[in-house]
Formats: sequence, structure tokens, C-alpha cells
Amino acid sequence: MELESKFTDCILLFKFVDDKDVFRKFYSNLLTKRLLHRTSVSEDAEKSMIAKLKEVCGHDYVSKLQRMFTDVELSLTISEEFKQLAESKIDLNILVLTTGSWPLLTSNSACILPLPLEAIKESFLKYYSNNYSSRKLVWNYQLSKADIKIMFTKRTYECNCTNYQLTILLLFEDSPSWTLQAMAKQTQLETPELKSAVHSLVESKLLKRIDKDGGHVFTLNPNFSSKRVRFKLGASQFTETKGENDLTKKSIMDDRKFYLQALIVRIMKTRQRIKHSDLIQEVVAMSQSRFQPQVSFTKQCVETLIEKEYIGRCGDGEYEYRA
Repeated sequence: MELESKFTDCILLFKFVDDKDVFRKFYSNLLTKRLLHRTSVSEDAEKSMIAKLKEVCGHDYVSKLQRMFTDVELSLTISEEFKQLAESKIDLNILVLTTGSWPLLTSNSACILPLPLEAIKESFLKYYSNNYSSRKLVWNYQLSKADIKIMFTKRTYECNCTNYQLTILLLFEDSPSWTLQAMAKQTQLETPELKSAVHSLVESKLLKRIDKDGGHVFTLNPNFSSKRVRFKLGASQFTETKGENDLTKKSIMDDRKFYLQALIVRIMKTRQRIKHSDLIQEVVAMSQSRFQPQVSFTKQCVETLIEKEYIGRCGDGEYEYRA
């Protein structure tokens, strides 16, 4: 009841927010992290909040948010079915996410997976293609996590790490020492991702960095110790950076541009001919449920549609529909 009361208070404030599309974008980013990292206090509470947003802004406003929950629920079923069929000692849980519904940044790193993971990945691809032949999977390795046992130390530990950290640690099963260049060649990781993962392993003291011949050589640290038997490695790629924040803002402006252009075309298709001032006024009025469009930005969208020959000028300050 206390949580529902807070949701109600939030919605009261939300009704006074002009740029509701900005709220949705950042809300979607935070919801994504809670669902992927399984840190949500209650999925029922999440759905309750989304239902309240739907009452205020309609189905289109929350359709992608609702799709995210559908993906998570379907993925649980898919993972359970696959685990029953697969002969693997690895307990694998895979999230199959719909492109366009999740605000995820894809990584350019191909990442050559360790053989045990590559084998189970190929097994899952075979299973998935047999059941969902019309769909294509694109792997987001940078979002993957793993629970592993650290056994090269005096004491056995259980560690939660990222896929990139796991890939680097497993390299030391083949060789006791690695340079950064050798790691890059073996894993095909891009330099930023590789350096970030290695840095986190050095900071946690699981790896030792040795200066040698003007460069660095990395080895496992058998003297590693921790007060906790179970611990989680830091993962900078899961934290929101200023760059990601800027990309979010750019995405909001791109969404607004496409929304306004589609709205203008819809108005023009209905009206066929309309004066400039009436068109701007109508666009502003119909957009207010999402955001307050600036007149200058709306004019830019009109000019873009004129260049694309969706609409045209016909004298006396009027536009006509041409598409």
C-alpha cells in the first residue's frame, strides 16, 4: 500500500511534466538495468507503475515498456526448454530481447568466446533456429554475466563477473602470462572493452600486472584473498557514462524529429491544403501529450518534408499534400 501511494504521488507530479518523452526515455533506461540485472524489488510493482502511466498517456506511450516484460517472461520459458534439451554442466539463462523495445547500445566487439561457452552458444542457436526460424539473433556479449569459482587461490571463492572478465580469466588456463596485445589477438575484443575488463581484474587483485621490457605482462595472483567467499567484480560497462547520457538525449531528439514528421504528413494527408500558421498550431496541439515542440524545430521538420517532396508550397503561405 505504501508503494502504491508513492506511485500515485509520482503520477500526480508526472501530469505536470511537459516533456513526457524525456521521462519515458530515462525511465526505460533504468527499467532495462533493473530487468537485466534482476535488481527490481517487485515486477508486480513495476507493472503497476506502467499501468498508471498508460492511464495518463495511452497504450503507445508504454507499449515498449510492456514488451520488455513480455520478452523477459518468454525468455524464462525458452531457457527452461533449452536446459532440458541441452547436455551441459553450465547453468545458462538467456534473454531474447526484441530489437527496438530495449534501449540497448550494441558493442562492436565480436569477442571470441571460450570453448565451453562457444559450444553451448552454438547448441542454443541450433535449438532456437529450429523453433523460431524467421528470427535472427544478435549477441550482446557486453551485457552477459557469469557466476564462477576461483580455484587458483589458497581458498575457493565464488565470483560474479562480466562475460569479458570471464573470457580474460579463462585465457590463463592456456598460458600463465599474457600481454595486452596477445589478449586482444586471442579474444578479438576492442581496445576500450579489453582495457576496462583487464583494469577491473587488476584492481580487484585477481590479476597481477608486471612491468617488463617497457610493457605490461599479466598473470594470475595466487595470493589473492578476500573476507567474502562470494563477491562481485566491478564492471564499468554496466554504469551509465556521460557519453551514454548524451546518446540518450540525441535519441530523444531523433525520436521527436520522426514523430513530428509523421504527424505533419498525417495532418497534410487529412487536410490536403493548410496555411503555415494553422499547420504549426495543429502540430503543437497534437504533440502536447508527449512534449512541447519548439516552433523552430517544427519548421525544420516541415522543410525536411518539402525537400523529400511529401508536401509542397502552393502560394499564400499554404502547403499542399503531394505524397
